[in-house]
Amino acid sequence: MIATFEYIEQIINTCKKAAQANLETPSRQGNLIVLSSQDGTDVMITGDLHGHRRNFNLIRRIAALDKNPSRHLVIQEVCHGGLTYPDGGCMSHTVLEDVAKLKTQYPDRVHFILGNHELAEMTDYPIQKNKQMLNFLFRLGIQHVYGPAADRVRQAYIEFIQTCPLGVVIPGGVVVTHSLPENVDKQGFDVSVFHRPLDILE
Repeated sequence: MIATFEYIEQIINTCKKAAQANLETPSRQGNLIVLSSQDGTDVMITGDLHGHRRNFNLIRRIAALDKNPSRHLVIQEVCHGGLTYPDGGCMSHTVLEDVAKLKTQYPDRVHFILGNHELAEMTDYPIQKNKQMLNFLFRLGIQHVYGPAADRVRQAYIEFIQTCPLGVVIPGGVVVTHSLPENVDKQGFDVSVFHRPLDILE
């Protein structure tokens, strides 16, 4: 069943608000979230979610952000995976929507860092796994719920993803990122990427 007009607008607006919250996070410096020794005493860092609804719900329950006002939650790699619709479309877009909602609820303490699967959606870079095109399944899932409005909703997702930080710095000089470039230990790494606009966004 196709979502109602009201629900579609609600999702689009949530993604826009989440994107704005990403850009206005007080601890954001360039493309990094930098937590001070006061802010970073309680940081929960999750692994790849890949659309797994049960894991996401457990994370929210354990994080209990409403009961732990000083806790920060770092989320990564949401797109592609998890449950599917009867037509085979990927349901991971619904978890992405809930991450956006969580960011609007706790704008200063929820940090969704850019992962390669979100980057693939943002840049239309094809990813194949188990002989399936994950990008196609992701779009098929969006189409399943939003019908003619699927492109508008997906664009709202992309606008949210585009504003996500590349990493989170916690006290002690620890930098949390989803991944690093190949052979970074041999070729070095240009840290200015953390502080300048990303070329792919220009």
